[in-house]
Amino acid sequence: MAMVENETQQMVAINGARVRRLREKLGLTQLYVATVVGVTADTVSRWENGRYPTIRRENAEKLAQVLEVELAVIVGSEPLADYQARERRFSRWPVVILIAFGLFFAFAYLRGRPLFSSLSHIEARRLLPGQAAPGSVVPLIIRVSGPAAGSFILEERLPEGVRLLKAGPAPRSRARGKVRWLGVMKGGPLLYACEIRLPEGKETLSFRGILRLKGKWLPVSGAGKIVLRPCHWADTNCDLRIDDEEILAAYEMLGESPFFESQRLLLDDLWAADSYRPAKGGFVPAERAPAP
Repeated sequence: MAMVENETQQMVAINGARVRRLREKLGLTQLYVATVVGVTADTVSRWENGRYPTIRRENAEKLAQVLEVELAVIVGSEPLADYQARERRFSRWPVVILIAFGLFFAFAYLRGRPLFSSLSHIEARRLLPGQAAPGSVVPLIIRVSGPAAGSFILEERLPEGVRLLKAGPAPRSRARGKVRWLGVMKGGPLLYACEIRLPEGKETLSFRGILRLKGKWLPVSGAGKIVLRPCHWADTNCDLRIDDEEILAAYEMLGESPFFESQRLLLDDLWAADSYRPAKGGFVPAERAPAP
């Protein structure tokens, strides 16, 4: 690893072309990388085109983290061909990796030790309807809670065919089904609210996500599956009627965020009616549905 010492800080020489290829492979923008590392987008551009061949080691470590590689890869001490070959070898064995993780979790559970002990007090929890109609718009909420613990990256991987319509706060990047936010834990819960449109022609949809914090990651817990059925997402028994218990549960999930105001207005109308029917683009109270 090439290094330059000065009186105040340690510098490392990076491979700018390799940084650019890794960033583009992940579908990240220079602005996103700059925000995570704590520099300007122009600085990242200069790193990649070789105008700044050496950078602070602290920044290099953050850069490697956001590019999801070891530091040795971007400073060039490991040949890129070797790194890519190693990456391909791992990609051939997803089942082995899953089994290894399963054994690790089982061992930790049986020993009574908390997983990721330094982060066990941090939680990212997904709230999601258990069922919804194909092609409909549903809420997806992720609550990040825990004491102050610094900056984090929240990544949600949407199932194939699911479209993100809007999100608040706006994600930093969205590419190849990955939606990413940057956040800072300040001791209180953080809410990431989304509206997504479900695809047609599916039976179930499975969601997964991760929270990256202090060089480690945590899986997003909570609801992770939607079963596609021909009824509104709040109608849990799919009887084309939203009763008192169902609307209370729906309101509890949506919380007080003004982001879901249109969802609440529709819920109010469907709950006030005796029943509802499918209509173009969604659902309406039965008495408002057009005659067949």
